[in-house]
Amino acid sequence: QANAIAAAPRQRPRQKMDRPPPPSLTDHDADGLVFNSSFDHANLKHAERARDGAWDLTMAKDAENTSNEKRSSTWFYFRVRDEREGPKRQARFRFAGMARQGQLYKHGHRPVVRRMKDKQQLGNEKCWSTLTGSGGWKRLNNCSYRDQGDRTGDLQFDYLFGEKGDEVEFAFCFPYAYEESLATHREVLKRVTGDIVVYNELLCFSAEGRRIEMLTVTDNHGADKREEDLLYDHADVASTSHLFPEVRDGTATRPPRYPEKAEVIISARVHPGETPASFVLDGLLELLLRPDDRRAKVLRRNYVFRFIPQLNPDGVHRGHYRHDSYGVNLNRVYWPSPDSEKAPAQAALMVLAKAASTRPKGLALFVDLHAHASKRGVFIYGNHLEDTEQHIENRLYALLLSVNSSHFDYHACNFSKEHMLRCDGPSAATPGASAEGSARVACMRYTGLARAYTLECNYNCGRLTNNVPKASGEGAQRGASPERPATITPEPFTPDSWREVGRALGASLLDVAGTNPWDRVKQSRYKNVQLARRFIEDQTVRKRAGAVALAVHSVARMSSLRTRKAARESTSTEDIRKLAADARRAVAAARPKEKEEVTLPRLP
Repeated sequence: QANAIAAAPRQRPRQKMDRPPPPSLTDHDADGLVFNSSFDHANLKHAERARDGAWDLTMAKDAENTSNEKRSSTWFYFRVRDEREGPKRQARFRFAGMARQGQLYKHGHRPVVRRMKDKQQLGNEKCWSTLTGSGGWKRLNNCSYRDQGDRTGDLQFDYLFGEKGDEVEFAFCFPYAYEESLATHREVLKRVTGDIVVYNELLCFSAEGRRIEMLTVTDNHGADKREEDLLYDHADVASTSHLFPEVRDGTATRPPRYPEKAEVIISARVHPGETPASFVLDGLLELLLRPDDRRAKVLRRNYVFRFIPQLNPDGVHRGHYRHDSYGVNLNRVYWPSPDSEKAPAQAALMVLAKAASTRPKGLALFVDLHAHASKRGVFIYGNHLEDTEQHIENRLYALLLSVNSSHFDYHACNFSKEHMLRCDGPSAATPGASAEGSARVACMRYTGLARAYTLECNYNCGRLTNNVPKASGEGAQRGASPERPATITPEPFTPDSWREVGRALGASLLDVAGTNPWDRVKQSRYKNVQLARRFIEDQTVRKRAGAVALAVHSVARMSSLRTRKAARESTSTEDIRKLAADARRAVAAARPKEKEEVTLPRLP
């Protein structure tokens, strides 16, 4: 069952904006090619024919023409219609002065193209509603990129139009616009059947008045007669007065409570240009909405899933790459206490996490979805936890993702304290901003949750692909995907590649809980979850024991150097003995106490 969705959802009146709309083109004719970028998610501010026959293009920077203008100029998305006379249909497009992305393009990244006819056949804004396929998009065949010395880069690609009047779209990566997200998820909810329960709620409005919606997915088992509340009790995290405006004005109701189910929160698109995040979210959503999949049934029976598909709709609509309309990197504002006026979705997300953590079954998993331009593959940034047992459980989920996904690279994950507390460097768009303000770190601090992650997906490809073992269990041969072999020459990612990662998020959660009816771990090198846990324990203890040994060695070396220097300057034998005794005491103090000594577990 799904809650009713109005044909024309109520819109909040747009606030009076104190900044201009983004630069764009509307039916701009440049020597026979007509450019258009005045639509949702688009970015192209200038196009002209160069002397060598190519078309020189310029994309707008994030928050351009404002006092908050940023250097980010990576995302582009525009349409071109060929109105040239004559038989020649070849065209060369060239971007100069874009933000440097050499690490991405040197590994074969290419922009994508789609014919407008293909988009129309797929339902325009509903083009992603099948939750499968590439939406008519294809990667270009011809593309060249060169880094420049001023921290910029030049990109060039060719395209052959079919005939006069042919119209196509080009983009940096597979686009997923704000309106497409709304239309896709509303269309998906119409197909919900059986005991599946899906609610689509207006969580809040963005700073510019756009709807930020939240999808709740579970089954009807264990529903309480009471409705969920408006989260007034968590104003210590952030203001809650902006949450669920349609409920407050009496035009909607909240879902029932599910006191016997833990909660899972999945969020995406805090950085507008990171479109792979949306496909990962859709992958998990597609798994949960399968009426006959045994994994989906167990997930729905035991968890309540909250999806926030668009955390930064203003940035997405404006065609930004990394910031909101005020030039703010919203993944640095979660801690401490996000501002509900300037960052309403971020405040709402932390309130939701804190509220879930206080309920009887608590918060089981938090994943904030992103994309990465320089580091290849799909991987996790996790928090560093001082408690060894918690840290092992933290890393275990990532290890199990590598069993369930061809594309997840466990060895690329980072759980270090340094990464968790790092500050953006002077060359970053927000120099000095701390990663402590990111969603995963803030969630851990507000809730104490061990499994709070940032999931990163490269725009192009990975370093390798994993062997995904065949699933075992009743019905697995018919319902689960077959075994997939490992390779060292991975293919470029597609939307289906990222959706596969999303489905693995659900399967790995079942593995951790020991409730996966279609288990792949048994056929993996780890044989069972307990041995996988022991593998992580061995890695963790060895690393921490090595860190202690290094610290003791450093103290001993420094003490020895100080003792030798003082001995050279001393004339008394008694003074030298005293110095040596002081050095021994310093080394002993640096060693772990007996109860803190670590022992390395031995795998059976």
